[in-house]
Amino acid sequence: MRLREVKELIRQQLQVPAGQQRLLFRGRDLTKTADEPDPRWGSLGVPFGEALQLVIVMYETGPASAPSVRSLKFDLTWTAIPTRLRNGKVTTHHLNGSCLVLDRNGRQAVDFQQRSYPGILHGGHSSIRSPKQSLTVDTAALPPDVRYLFFTLSGFAPGGVTLAVFQDPSVHLRDGVTKATLQSYTASGGGRNEEALVLCCAAKDPTDGRWTVQRVGAPSSGNKSNYDPLYVTVNSLVRNGKVV
Repeated sequence: MRLREVKELIRQQLQVPAGQQRLLFRGRDLTKTADEPDPRWGSLGVPFGEALQLVIVMYETGPASAPSVRSLKFDLTWTAIPTRLRNGKVTTHHLNGSCLVLDRNGRQAVDFQQRSYPGILHGGHSSIRSPKQSLTVDTAALPPDVRYLFFTLSGFAPGGVTLAVFQDPSVHLRDGVTKATLQSYTASGGGRNEEALVLCCAAKDPTDGRWTVQRVGAPSSGNKSNYDPLYVTVNSLVRNGKVV
């Protein structure tokens, strides 16, 4: 059996196109480390019975020297479930869409309050008619030491609203110039009691400057008032090789 055949089985079972699949074994990308484009499975050094990690790629910019879409718009959306208050009134809640930046200096959050960072712009508040928050990233304008961007949805205060009163937390990745949709992803598992959700990650390859956007869908604690638990989650994803 060859790597191509394994990817075809994954496509049939999970409906993930082969071109969007990255198969990792102990943090090693089997495609990048192979000596040939379609290697035999036995040559990849994966012992029988070992588990692989499937990374689903939403978009790649290509090497820094190649022409491709470099302005990316991340629309973070949700469906709010109407909630009846004690006084009998019905209201709908909102989520906080943010980008957590990991760079040489540690971390920086871009949200509706802190709306800008070099190369990143937050579009501002959501509304009842438009339950979404958007962030636009110009990958060419990011500081060179930025390695990861994590896009999250979270509640607004400790002990407040959880994701249980929302449905369909999603990210819609668009061309930042033409607004054409490149990929969309809706996280599974409605009715979550967590405060936050890491929807996707953009990671830069330090060798060629290529940016890869991948699905994540990891629940977390943390909110607008306290991003610390979210940073614990995203740093754990990096440390454990869960992002490319």
